[in-house]
Amino acid sequence: MRKEIPTVRTQLKLWVRAALVAHGGVIYGNQMGQTDDSDAATALGGGSIVVHKE
Repeated sequence: MRKEIPTVRTQLKLWVRAALVAHGGVIYGNQMGQTDDSDAATALGGGSIVVHKE
């Protein structure tokens, strides 16, 4: 019997100081327009995230 692995979902939002850009400082969101407490919709399939500071 094969054990089923549950799907992991995430919501990612990157922002900077609100004075620098419109939309409350959000520069990227995989669910733009959704609230921070909305259900995550993006299934993870592996990989990594790297954030570089200028």
